[in-house]
Amino acid sequence: MNILTEFAQRAPDSPSTTAQQLIWANDGALNIARKLELLPTSGSINLVSGTQSYDLISNFSTFLKLDLNGGIHFYNGSDYSKLPIVTEDWLDTYVADWRNATNTDPTCCYKKGKDIFLYPTPGANYTNGLKVYYFAKPTAMTADGDDPFSDRTDLEDLHEGVVLFMLWKAKQALGEYLQAREAKAEYMQFLSDSSVWINKDEGVQDGIFRPYYKETFSSTFNPVNWGID
Repeated sequence: MNILTEFAQRAPDSPSTTAQQLIWANDGALNIARKLELLPTSGSINLVSGTQSYDLISNFSTFLKLDLNGGIHFYNGSDYSKLPIVTEDWLDTYVADWRNATNTDPTCCYKKGKDIFLYPTPGANYTNGLKVYYFAKPTAMTADGDDPFSDRTDLEDLHEGVVLFMLWKAKQALGEYLQAREAKAEYMQFLSDSSVWINKDEGVQDGIFRPYYKETFSSTFNPVNWGID
């Protein structure tokens, strides 16, 4: 599908420039990719002794959001261990004086904005010491005919969603707010319908095992004990 051509055919009254249409198209593809979690990938970060936080965007130029199914793993050079993802509040509540912990191998982590913070802070340098699973941004479109999901031909149906997003924004720009609401509703329904076939295609959803980290914590409140009955 030539996305800009399709948009022009459906919105012949839109005075928008090609540059504006590309902004809408890229915003739409990004919105779809974020909401439907389309482009899973992974990458590694070198850990530095005494350094607690690591910038996800600086390390991964295509980073969009964490893939919580894949998670974050610490690699000590020989073995991987999945790090439970917690919050600062959880650590304040359950791990006494955690901010003054001795630097050693991390046992959990938390995310603030674009940074991942490790607890405890690494006590040594580790090459590729943090493996992060995340969802990537779609390919940026710069011209009609560009495909935001260029490496996923199985996602071609989602081009329709990009056009619907553009129609929603175009109606807003024209001040046609009733039609804009209708276009938004159509776009949101498209996302809902698409999530069904995408999730079915990706296998078991919502997990079949009890999510220990959301249930009663170990009596020691040590993240390394999670999942142990």
